[in-house]
Amino acid sequence: MRKWAIGVLGVPAGFGAAVRSEYVRIATRPWTDLLTMASNAAVVIGFWIFLPNHLTNWAFSLNGPVAFAAILEVWLLADTLATNPFGQSRGEVLDRIHDIAALRTWLWARSFVVWSLVGPPCAAVAIGLGIHDDHTEYALIIGAVLLTLPFAIISITTWVGIRFPYHPRPLLWRWQHRREWRVLARWAILLYIPYNLVLLISVVVMSPAVGFAELNGGRDKLGRAGLGTTIVEVIIACAVIAAVTAIGHRIAVRLVRRRHTHLVAYLSDPEKG
Repeated sequence: MRKWAIGVLGVPAGFGAAVRSEYVRIATRPWTDLLTMASNAAVVIGFWIFLPNHLTNWAFSLNGPVAFAAILEVWLLADTLATNPFGQSRGEVLDRIHDIAALRTWLWARSFVVWSLVGPPCAAVAIGLGIHDDHTEYALIIGAVLLTLPFAIISITTWVGIRFPYHPRPLLWRWQHRREWRVLARWAILLYIPYNLVLLISVVVMSPAVGFAELNGGRDKLGRAGLGTTIVEVIIACAVIAAVTAIGHRIAVRLVRRRHTHLVAYLSDPEKG
């Protein structure tokens, strides 16, 4: 399995050690990544529970218990942990940016760690909610998609963090530099765009599988295809996810090579905001 992953997906040697190092980093004070993800999850849960139904329907394009898990996953993957990896971890990047092999290993390790914080929990939530609603088979299938989809999303949202990194700065610092409107506008746009980007990536990645289901009997009133069709749909989705993940990481490395000088200059100066 390991040789297959290295050959087909391009997972580099030293991946395991890099993953362990990344877990140690995020588990070390001040736990910025973990606290950010927890706060975002709390926001989604709070909106889902406490907003009136008409506002929930307006705020979230999907409805239903299992849809909550999908929305939670999209929300978490649109956060800076996945979309601003170079700005969030500038020290790790600057230590490796002159060694493209080491940087490639770090990118894979970071993707895996982010996936582990988002994919398994959201899949478990989907399965639990589906079982509670007596839709066990479909819950397991939806869980499989939510488990694997983050790999593809992370591999592409990383491009944003390479092309447009920004330094995490306190809101007080942003306020003190409010007259630097270009810096402030750039930061605000890069906070907003990823939410739409993650939705777009999800739709594009899932389109082949959804198209297959529509060509093979469509869906019932609850939006579900037949069980057999749905299983094939998931197999297609997972194959597309694997391909997008491999291609996404290759393009990310190429972007780093092209923007090497700019990235070093920008990441070396936190005052650029």
